[in-house]
Amino acid sequence: MARSTIDSPPRGGYLSWLSERILPKRFVAVPIELGEVLDRFPEGFLIIDGRFRILFANEAICQILGVSRDHLDGRSVDSLKWCTSMPRNRPWHEVLHTSRLANVTTHGIPIAVGDEQLMVFERGDRSRRLLAITVREITGLSIPDVMVISVRDATVAETYRAEMEDLLARVRRSREEAQQCNEQLRQLVTQDALTGCENRRSLDEKAESLWNTSTNEGKPLTCMMFDIDHFKSVNDNFGHATGDDVLRCVASSLRHTFANVGQVYRYGGEEFCVMLPDHDLNESRSIAEKVRSTVSHLSVPCPTTNEVIQVTVSIGVVDRKAGAMTVAEMIDQADKCLYMAKRNGRNCVVPYGPEVASAKFRSTDR
Repeated sequence: MARSTIDSPPRGGYLSWLSERILPKRFVAVPIELGEVLDRFPEGFLIIDGRFRILFANEAICQILGVSRDHLDGRSVDSLKWCTSMPRNRPWHEVLHTSRLANVTTHGIPIAVGDEQLMVFERGDRSRRLLAITVREITGLSIPDVMVISVRDATVAETYRAEMEDLLARVRRSREEAQQCNEQLRQLVTQDALTGCENRRSLDEKAESLWNTSTNEGKPLTCMMFDIDHFKSVNDNFGHATGDDVLRCVASSLRHTFANVGQVYRYGGEEFCVMLPDHDLNESRSIAEKVRSTVSHLSVPCPTTNEVIQVTVSIGVVDRKAGAMTVAEMIDQADKCLYMAKRNGRNCVVPYGPEVASAKFRSTDR
């Protein structure tokens, strides 16, 4: 039998074209020629009446559902194996209910019901397909409440989308894990494991930036050096484990004091350094004196002898107005102040000045 010749459907899609050009004709059953036309579409179509009985199913819908046309003819569309909704929530029920509430009187005009709705259908082989459903009611026909159901198999597309979303989620997780690993690595590289302070390497990296900022913006910058007094005798008399406890105790006090104003670095051994932006020498000297007083009230128990160790620190302070040309020179000036504090009897604060600048120090002065 020769097939009907039809023009190509417009961009509105097969369902709109089908509703406007073919279905508005009066019919009692779906004509053979109309069936041949519908079978030419790659999209699946069901035509149902107001009791949701299937009047016609094209070849594409039979392939999508995995059933024969004889299996569908005259059957209720609700009796098919839909897996994701109760009958009253299915789109053809919603369309019929909406149209009756609206009391539609316009003849021959399809009623759009919105976007596609996704539904899961179970085929005879128990495989499941994700179907995109669109429904329109057609008025002005000899059969009341006729609806056209357009069915598109979205299984592959939705599976691909789900796989892509899963891939993106795994990529995000991998990125977050990488960031965590990088942060852990950064801490291993720049943080002192014993005291929790930044280490000498971190000071070398950040001090130059602080110096440049101070130079470019004309803001104050101070360097403070701290050294625990008589620390060697603590290790010798009470053991290195107790010495570690003393280091942790002093470091904790320093980190608490400078938490919001400067970074504490473990410079080496029992020595700590603090770079203090936006503070001049007088401000930093006052802070150093408070730190010295706070530390002098610390006491660390020795677990092996039950003795209590009183802790003190010597402190050297200098700012960039002292004449340093580089940040390394400024740190060296603060270290000389520290030598002078040791020479002056320890447990004191010494700012940089002419006396420190002209003094000659030996390693034994510590």
